[in-house]
Amino acid sequence: MSPDRADLSAIPPQTQDWPGTTAALDRRPTTASTWTGRERLIGRRALITGATPASAGRSP
Repeated sequence: MSPDRADLSAIPPQTQDWPGTTAALDRRPTTASTWTGRERLIGRRALITGATPASAGRSP
């Protein structure tokens, strides 16, 4: 192990419950079938990259 890495072997394993359902939510999540756009891009094209300004130009 390299000296700049911490030894994580003493940390006990963790578990995580499966996600629940959205039935109990007060405000139902918006899905593509219920969402209405603002029609700002009618007649235009958009390239959606998924990058945010905070991560632009950074490499992993």
